[in-house]
Amino acid sequence: GSQTPLQWAVTRGQLNCAALVLTAGASVDAVDGAGRGAFHLAAKAGDERCVALLLYYGADASLPDGTGQTALNVTTNVKLAQVLTLWRDRDMRRLDQSLALGQCTYAVTGQQLVLQFFFTCETCSLDASIQGGLCAACERRCHAGHALSLPHLNLFYCDCGANEDRYHCQALIPESPQSNRSEEHTSELQSP
Repeated sequence: GSQTPLQWAVTRGQLNCAALVLTAGASVDAVDGAGRGAFHLAAKAGDERCVALLLYYGADASLPDGTGQTALNVTTNVKLAQVLTLWRDRDMRRLDQSLALGQCTYAVTGQQLVLQFFFTCETCSLDASIQGGLCAACERRCHAGHALSLPHLNLFYCDCGANEDRYHCQALIPESPQSNRSEEHTSELQSP
C-alpha cells in the first residue's frame, strides 16, 4: 500500500519532516494497506527519536498492525523495547495532572527519574548530554520563544525546576485556570 507523508518521513528517519507533517495536522495513527502506522515503522527501524515524537503527538503504542503485532513486538532495539515497556506500564496520573495545570514535573518527581517527555534548550545551554533538559510545562512556560529541541522520551527529571535559581523556573507553581484560558485563546489567534 502507499505511504502517508508521515510514514514516508519516518521510514527515512526524517525527524524534522515528521514533526512538520504532524504540526500540519496529519493523523498520527493512520495506517497503510498492510495496517502499519508510522509508529510501527519507527519501532521496527529502532528509531528512538521518531518513536518519542510520535508518542508526544498521541500515537497509540498499543495498536496492533495488520498481523496483530504491536510496536513492542516488532522492535529489535533493546533500549527502545525497554522504553516501550515502561511506556506501556507507566502510571502517569500525577505527572499528567501536573502538566495539565502547567506545573513543572519536578514539583511531583523531585530528583526521581520518571519516564516523560523532555526538551533541550539551546538558548539556556540546557543540553541532555551536559546540563539536562526541561519538562513539557517548562517548555511552554519558562522557555517559550527559545531554541528548543523536538521532544525526547526517557527517564528524566526536570532540570529547569531542579535548578530554580539558575533557570528561574516559573512553572513550579501551577497556572491559574484563567491564565490557561487566556494563553489558549492567544495561541488560537496566532495559529496560521
